[in-house]
Amino acid sequence: MAYQEHVKMLAGGVEAWNACRRSDPALTPDLSGINLSGQNLQGIDFNRAALGNANLYGANLTGANFTGAYLIGANLFNANLENANFTGADLTGVKLGEALIRGACFRNAILNEADLHGRDLRNMNFAGANLFRANLREVNFAGANLRDAYLGEACLCMANLLGADVAGATMLNADLREAYLRDLDLKSVNLAGAKLDGAYLSFKQRLGLLMSRR
Repeated sequence: MAYQEHVKMLAGGVEAWNACRRSDPALTPDLSGINLSGQNLQGIDFNRAALGNANLYGANLTGANFTGAYLIGANLFNANLENANFTGADLTGVKLGEALIRGACFRNAILNEADLHGRDLRNMNFAGANLFRANLREVNFAGANLRDAYLGEACLCMANLLGADVAGATMLNADLREAYLRDLDLKSVNLAGAKLDGAYLSFKQRLGLLMSRR
């Protein structure tokens, strides 16, 4: 349950809430299970906040700061998360269906088993993110930053990774069937056990993979 003092702080509005956060940077708000469905929380500072099982359905969270926040089991369905910062946040089990996430930053975030099927994630930052068993089927990762990301057992079937930075990424046992990987630098990518049937690869890439598996 949410800590009632923090709920009262939030009731004063975003501006008052952010002022309180600035005056007490060490505060770690507990808003677990709170219902903020449909509210306008644009630009709110939820840095390190506990928001486990919170209901944020349809909320306007444009530009919100979720750095290091705990969001396990939260409902973000249909929320506006454009340009929000989720650096280091734990989004395990979060419902992201229909949420607007263009321009959001997920660097070092935990997105285990996230369902992002068919999303347009061009040029977005997922560096160091944990996307274990995530559903990334038909996702457009063109130009995205996936450096050092963990994509073990993720479904990337028919995904577009044109121009993505995948240096140091782990795709152990990932499903990359029919994915567009052409011209990616795969030398530092762990593709052990990955399914690559029908993947779009250049001759040079195919030769490199063949040599690495000998």
